[in-house]
Amino acid sequence: MLGARTLSTLWSQVGPLALAMAGLGLADTIVRGTKAPPWQSGFAALFLSVWIFQTLVPAALQDRYLVPLLPPLFLLALRGIEISAIFAAKRVPIVARSNRSVTASLVLIVAATMMPAALAVQAKQHVGYVEAAQTVWSHRIAANPSVLIVTNNSGEGTAIAELAMLDPARPSLFAVRGSRLLGGGGYNAQDYLPRFQTLEQVMEAIDSYNIPLVLIRPDPSAAAWAHIGQVVEAQHLYPERWELLYHGASGISVYRLRGNAEKTGDTAKLAALSAPKALGE
Repeated sequence: MLGARTLSTLWSQVGPLALAMAGLGLADTIVRGTKAPPWQSGFAALFLSVWIFQTLVPAALQDRYLVPLLPPLFLLALRGIEISAIFAAKRVPIVARSNRSVTASLVLIVAATMMPAALAVQAKQHVGYVEAAQTVWSHRIAANPSVLIVTNNSGEGTAIAELAMLDPARPSLFAVRGSRLLGGGGYNAQDYLPRFQTLEQVMEAIDSYNIPLVLIRPDPSAAAWAHIGQVVEAQHLYPERWELLYHGASGISVYRLRGNAEKTGDTAKLAALSAPKALGE
């Protein structure tokens, strides 16, 4: 499955022609065996090792994971272009007299096919985390500098990035991932399960770290992490504890938790929360 995902990603990002030329260069390396130049064999080995790793390791596939694959792919593609030019020279006499020009032309053609994907830069969408992060910072408690992030996978990363960019002296704020404190699972939460079964347990977990601020964005989708809905329900169960500080049009809210806001934060405990296997995963 992941092997097909890798192929599909490369097809869309570098284009079928560059991929075909790289495949030709890889095939040439395999056929030539020990007679292939060391650089060609080395890049072919790197290409195959990255591909095999991304196919066999049980992790989610993201485009950035394939960055180590690009240098060998492009160099193998150059070998494929060279083979194509040699083949054309044998078939077409006029090509034989300008082999270098043909090779250069093929390089330009292959490069041109990659330009659409290279220039298609997706515009950054405004999703409301900037304002929410500003609210968190304006209500940050020096003696208890922590905030719980309760949103989906991409939202967690976005919120933490926005909070970090506002931090004048990192680290001076602990951004606690809800998927870490209230959920569990494998790499990238691929095997996600809620950590607690009752709303009382959810609140006890939050209170055990004296977390005074909560940034939350409800997720109504069927695939939503269960702890997001648990926190939303906990707001209804304990309304006197949740003081609304900010609510944006995108559905993102920031709350102050009465009872925790008056306590001192345990920085050592907060730091240990993100340590490997801290929660017995």
